[in-house]
Amino acid sequence: MRRTLLILVASTSPLLAQEQQSADLRSGVATAKSVWLMAHDYVIRSAEQVPESLYSFKPTPEVRSLGALFAHVADGERLLCTMSKGEQPKMDPKLAVEGNKTTKADILQALRDAASYCESAYAQSDAAVLNAPVNFFGRPVTRMWTLNFNGAHTFEHYGNIVTYMRMKGMTPPSSQR
Repeated sequence: MRRTLLILVASTSPLLAQEQQSADLRSGVATAKSVWLMAHDYVIRSAEQVPESLYSFKPTPEVRSLGALFAHVADGERLLCTMSKGEQPKMDPKLAVEGNKTTKADILQALRDAASYCESAYAQSDAAVLNAPVNFFGRPVTRMWTLNFNGAHTFEHYGNIVTYMRMKGMTPPSSQR
């Protein structure tokens, strides 16, 4: 009896550990998604709040315009979510939002489209899939890493957007009540 119990415990332990790892990974995806959604919401709200006349604003000639920052976020989110799904990104400059879309309406739509596309990337839950390697510009990372980086990248550029908005006397969404 004791031997049977020992064999049963030994044979199910890897399954229990695997299930715990899957649960931890699903929790990690949920956390990555919540960080990205917070950043994305701030960017969308900023893009809505900023008048179209300021989309061409550049504090110095060497940096992106405010509209180009919004467009860059849309491109970045789509790129990172494509990578996290294990798909090959389309790097055709004619398909990019940045450099091709300049109106507020077009850029807002691109941000919304990127968010819609990313929903399926954050819906992944299989541990083997999320731990699968992808090539991040010559650096091997996992699909899960790209989901985390998506939120970090969006927040990074939201920080730029905040600076531009404050330079124009605007209160960014994260500072609004």
